[in-house]
Amino acid sequence: MKAGRSAEGLAVLDEGLAQSPEPSGSTPELLRLRGELLLLQTAPATAKPSKDLFREALDLAHQQGALSLELRAATSLAGLLSNQGQTSDAIACLEPVYRRFTEGFGTADLITAKQLLDELSDAGRR
Repeated sequence: MKAGRSAEGLAVLDEGLAQSPEPSGSTPELLRLRGELLLLQTAPATAKPSKDLFREALDLAHQQGALSLELRAATSLAGLLSNQGQTSDAIACLEPVYRRFTEGFGTADLITAKQLLDELSDAGRR
């Protein structure tokens, strides 16, 4: 993503997803990353494929009990919902996942999630 080679990134992710017909422990993250790459190629208002991938990643991570991957997927989905003006939906998506953490609040993922929640709360007050 950072190198601006989203088409190549999508090909690699698709290959990784195709190699494992059954969901594996990495599938939620592969789905989330695919959604992020697709977002780079489209406007947030027409980002239904990314939204669907984020929701699928979120559900699968929850089923697997992979709280960190669930947080990443929820953060991606909440960011997209926020960009679409759906602030309350974004908070409803991210906050319950964030609140399930009891430690690790200095990690990058939890810091990012907290910053987004703070931004969403501020936007909701306006």
